[in-house]
Amino acid sequence: MKNIISIVILGLCLSIPVLSQQNSEYTLNMFNGLILNPAYAGTRNGLSLTTVGRYQWVDIEGAPRTVSLSGHSTIRDKMGVGLYGEFDKYGANQAIKVFASYAYHLGLTENLKLSLGLQGGITSFQTDYSLINSENLDPVFSTDHSEILPNFGAGLYLFHEKYYLGFSIPKLLTNKLGSPTKEAKEFRHYLLSGGLILPITDHLKLRPSFLIKSVPSYAPIEADINLGLIIRDVFFIGATYRTQDSADILAQIHLNNGFRLGYAYDYTLTVLQAYNKGTHEIMLGYDFGGKDSRKPARFVTPRYF
Repeated sequence: MKNIISIVILGLCLSIPVLSQQNSEYTLNMFNGLILNPAYAGTRNGLSLTTVGRYQWVDIEGAPRTVSLSGHSTIRDKMGVGLYGEFDKYGANQAIKVFASYAYHLGLTENLKLSLGLQGGITSFQTDYSLINSENLDPVFSTDHSEILPNFGAGLYLFHEKYYLGFSIPKLLTNKLGSPTKEAKEFRHYLLSGGLILPITDHLKLRPSFLIKSVPSYAPIEADINLGLIIRDVFFIGATYRTQDSADILAQIHLNNGFRLGYAYDYTLTVLQAYNKGTHEIMLGYDFGGKDSRKPARFVTPRYF
């Protein structure tokens, strides 16, 4: 039975045009904004580095494994630049992405800014059909495939100390993928995200947030609904419900020396629940001091977004 499930996963991965896996999934997405939106670049008032590893659907052979590394910084007060790389392996496929971002920050009020972002980069796609152990594999899949495709993305990010709202299209070009079927292509994913801070006491704050993902006409709308609790501006604990997919728990610790460490566990709610032990995600980040003269130190007034 386990081998049958593995073959099903591989089959799904080979038909990625309509699946959300075409864009990598992250449960800790609220702490890794550059992956979602190029307009996030430079919004933390200093240099910020983040790396995330995701081990999806433990015990299912061929399930997605993803590692990303991103960094962004403010330059010249009103501008931000960023760079991220990602390695994503699923079944017989693997994708390596490298994208650079530029953002311009418009001051709407003293504490409210609107960032306009653009990104550009390449994705290297590779498929090794020898990894599929099946005697009935269609001969059309007998030759391995590899190609490199450019793409561009854009986004808007409205941010304040107490809330944020973002919209992005990470890939604007609908490149056709030269797979044996000649039918696959990259689809536009529309992402809408938001969150806010609700103080409870001097040491406790609620942090609700959401991420809505849409691929019109090709996949149902999916939403991540999260509710977290911030304790003493250091600890974050929360839970996420991902529609049609999983229930998740997550935590982050933000030390006053700039280090951030996060962990998330996804409990599968689909039919795959019986065949895997969930999904693990680990994040490590570091924030250098900012340049905002109104705030003497980033550690005194931490950034929640």
